[in-house]
Amino acid sequence: MAKPNIIIIRETVRESIVTDTYSLLMAFAMVMPGYFLDIEALQWLGTILFMVWLLSAGSNIKHRKTIAEARAYLDELEQKERNGN
Repeated sequence: MAKPNIIIIRETVRESIVTDTYSLLMAFAMVMPGYFLDIEALQWLGTILFMVWLLSAGSNIKHRKTIAEARAYLDELEQKERNGN
């Protein structure tokens, strides 16, 4: 089965702020237990895990399309649907 494609046509400033806030909260959630327990190794582990999470979340950015590209892609999908492919 093919992996589904998600096309974001529009993202508001509020949605962008929510996404950035979520990223910041994830950083705190991964690093703060080590800080509160005063375990430096746990802080480093949290930092490394956050960086891995951030890179994996950021890898989706390259798949973003402009509105014109998204429209062309959707038209292509509709054409394939009509042809029965």
